[in-house]
Amino acid sequence: MEPAVPVLLLHGFLGSPRDFDGFRERWESLGHEPTSFVTVDLVQCACATSETSQGRGDVGLDHLAREALTRIAPAQPQPRSIDVVGYSLGGRVLMALLASELGRCVRRAVMVSAHPGIESPSERAERQAQDDALAAVLEGLAKECDPLVRRNRAFAVLVGWYSQPLFASLRARADFEQVIERRAGGLADPRTAAAWSRILRGCSPGRAQSQWGALAQHSSRLLALVGAKDARYLATVDRLRALGLSVEVIPEAGHAIHLEATDSLVESVHRALHSEAVTAP
Repeated sequence: MEPAVPVLLLHGFLGSPRDFDGFRERWESLGHEPTSFVTVDLVQCACATSETSQGRGDVGLDHLAREALTRIAPAQPQPRSIDVVGYSLGGRVLMALLASELGRCVRRAVMVSAHPGIESPSERAERQAQDDALAAVLEGLAKECDPLVRRNRAFAVLVGWYSQPLFASLRARADFEQVIERRAGGLADPRTAAAWSRILRGCSPGRAQSQWGALAQHSSRLLALVGAKDARYLATVDRLRALGLSVEVIPEAGHAIHLEATDSLVESVHRALHSEAVTAP
């Protein structure tokens, strides 16, 4: 029997480690064996060091990937073997990790609602401009002195972000307002807002390197999950499969699979992490 390995859980943009609370609870209640889950806080990763990129203090995907590994064993330079589950931005951090020399430690991985990257120059420029504009809003939020104003602005940012079509099925859920309220409490913290601003600039799909070309070499240890109600990401399925990746479409979910279809996510991750052993390249 293989020794148990830690499982890194990487949340998405404007999220937090609490987003995986339901996942961890359902893992146990569905009768799966105890697992050493390590929920990584990407905001803490962004704040961990003053190392900068592009001269503006932006935080790139590579930086987040390196910092995430330190959450497993801070005194250990690099773990021997880990599994990783990354949602959205967290999935892009996972892809950056796989593409780096540190990726050798990843045994199996599951990317959830994660896009490998924008390739069109015009689309990249448009997305970069959109993300820089939102980053400026977040930076202004971080500098606001009035706590009540900060809270209201944080709520407005979140309402705007989740108004995107890919979150339509999440907005239809009865607990959607609770999700927004929880996130608003965190985003109203100036340090958190400033960190998200730096992350958004550094990790924008309009600025970050596309990973489409690198995915094929990781296909034997990588599962991609896509929500059937997430039209933009559903359009990537055929290309991902053509690269040799295993892809599962989750029928009852949109983009936020970990919140909308927790049981399905648990079962897919369990199958992926307990499949026949894969040797990292």
